[in-house]
Amino acid sequence: MRTLLPGDNPQAYIPEDRRRALARGLDLARLTSGAAVFVDIAGYTPLAESLARAHGGRRGAEELTATLDRVFAALIESLHAWRASIVYFSGDAVTAWIDGDDGSRATACALELQRVMADVGTVVTPDGDPVLLGLKVAVAVGPVHRFVVGDPRVQLVDVLAGQLMDSLASAERVSRAGDVVLDAGALASMGERVSLRETRQGERGPVGVVGALTSGPPDRGVAEDWPRLPDETAQEWLLPAVWERMVAGRGEFLAELRPAVPIFARFAGLDFEGDPEAPRILDGFVTGAQLVLAEQGGSVLQLTIGDKGAYLYGVFGAPVAHEDDAARACEAALRLLDVAAEVPVSDVQIGVAAGRLRSGTYGHAERRTFCCLGDPVNLAARLMGRAGAGEIWVHGDVAAQAGPRFTWADLPDTLVKGREERVPVRALLGRGAGSGHAGSASSHVMVGRRRELELLRGLWQSVLGGTGRVVVLQAEAGTGKSRLVQELTDPLGADGVPVVAGEAALARQATYAVWRGVWSDLLGLDSESLPSDVSAAVEALDPQLAARAPLLGPVLGLTLPDSDLTAAFDGELRKTSLEDLLARLLAACAARGPLVVVIEDAQWLDPLSRDLLEVLSRTAATLPVLLVVLSRPDGTALAGLPVRPDPHVTDLVLEALEPSSTSDIARWWAETRIRSWSRPSWRGPRATRSTSSSSSSTSSPTRPTRTTCSSSRPACTAWC
Repeated sequence: MRTLLPGDNPQAYIPEDRRRALARGLDLARLTSGAAVFVDIAGYTPLAESLARAHGGRRGAEELTATLDRVFAALIESLHAWRASIVYFSGDAVTAWIDGDDGSRATACALELQRVMADVGTVVTPDGDPVLLGLKVAVAVGPVHRFVVGDPRVQLVDVLAGQLMDSLASAERVSRAGDVVLDAGALASMGERVSLRETRQGERGPVGVVGALTSGPPDRGVAEDWPRLPDETAQEWLLPAVWERMVAGRGEFLAELRPAVPIFARFAGLDFEGDPEAPRILDGFVTGAQLVLAEQGGSVLQLTIGDKGAYLYGVFGAPVAHEDDAARACEAALRLLDVAAEVPVSDVQIGVAAGRLRSGTYGHAERRTFCCLGDPVNLAARLMGRAGAGEIWVHGDVAAQAGPRFTWADLPDTLVKGREERVPVRALLGRGAGSGHAGSASSHVMVGRRRELELLRGLWQSVLGGTGRVVVLQAEAGTGKSRLVQELTDPLGADGVPVVAGEAALARQATYAVWRGVWSDLLGLDSESLPSDVSAAVEALDPQLAARAPLLGPVLGLTLPDSDLTAAFDGELRKTSLEDLLARLLAACAARGPLVVVIEDAQWLDPLSRDLLEVLSRTAATLPVLLVVLSRPDGTALAGLPVRPDPHVTDLVLEALEPSSTSDIARWWAETRIRSWSRPSWRGPRATRSTSSSSSSTSSPTRPTRTTCSSSRPACTAWC
């Protein structure tokens, strides 16, 4: 385990009461009673706009994050003092839990939070304009379901669920800035201990607006110290990108403004009060969604449960960017529908947008989150709310970037809350015929990089002459690494040259996962292959290696019974024998003709995959093989490659494009946008999901248009 810097605190991403339980080796009760507190900052959007006008986009993002840090730090300190543990962050809102509370501590805490906001909620811009932040606080009292979902290799997620959370959402919806409101359960519990300014009617009963505590606040006692956990325990609760940043010694993510693609998915069909299987079903969907997004290079950032269903918020392009994040998000959206059908959950609605987001961590030194905030996030949430069950609504910019590898249905330009003009929307139907899945580089014409492309083509000519080559291609995310390699490999693949690829993921995947696609393709296998298929594939390449075929299980992701030979191997012998086996199989494959192996995002290779890369890079140098390794420029995962200078290894670092190339890109982009704007205003009827390459029928001249988002806070309207 690598040592973290003193300022890094991975434990800050775990709810406080969960941290205490983990520190004591205990679990929290899955059914418990207490008070839920929803705290929502009002005025966030005007503040963001004011800071952007005063400072510009990038500096405005930094100032906004600094303001959120300051405000949240003060609010979280008060929540901590009242023993309220923050379970969810939802944009500019948090949901906290006080176990065993009858509402008295939660109400006193809520009133204190309003006083704190009065002290810290005024922000003066450089122009001298004051921007006032307000606060809405809702309290609900009663029983709740508390459990954990998610894949520990990606991120564990704490959950509050049940009718209490529905009642909390209902109470919050009738609150206003400056209010502390109590749901029906809190009103019944508090009784005459609280005086009310007024009573409002919520969807789930009366909602009281607190004036004061009549008997005075309870003694909040002395706040306990924040618990400490081993880093390896805390790691499972962090978004992998945040953990990787910490262990790389670069601290937490700084606030930045960057292009990204947010995706929202709402789903229903979970009855936490009546169905004991509901937590398991939720876990199945969340875990599936995490793995789908991680596989495509994105991240699930937040899960929220509310009275109109549950929703997931994910993002592509932050903190890790790819050249084709729009296509990756679309592919992930289609796969989410498949996950939902298998779990199962119902009524899945998905929205996808694109634009510049404020990305970074914020909160308190002991309770933080990583998130992306901005108008595209709100737009994705609103498109989700407008989509029908089983539909994926995509902003026009996303569809234009993802292009013909998917099939679309046109929809009428749509009015959404917060925008005066209609926004272009398309329904994502399926994948285009023969276009491949997302995750491959863009189909756009490549501009620039001609020198680098000619270098790669020259190396391929060396391979054709029988001299193996290893290329280590390093560049920051978004600079065109994958696009450059595709420009080389697409024509080769069209000519029948085997091109196999694997992509390491930031998620803590199974060992050797990056090699799974490479060796499955080289051996002609898939996840449904039988042990006999593996043995047959190995024997076809080299009969002398058949007895060692069971060693391939971890690489192929299959469970293979040992042979008489491999049953006697210990751990170290299995590793070295596997590496030797794969080196020999690579030689056998190359004997059939030259081939290309591409490893993407090598900076995230697990240690055993890195060792295998070292072995195969040495082997490739003696074969008609081009091995291309793409990585970030720090090279931490590439230390095992042959020491350079080496005649078979080429280091290629992508620098910034020359000004002439940048102008070409701008001109191409402008032409693309003009073409996308030159489309008729009629979009056709609502689409139903299909894998057909044709658009949906346009026989119906009209269709109903929803005018409001049916989402509810805290489940959705923290964004909407």
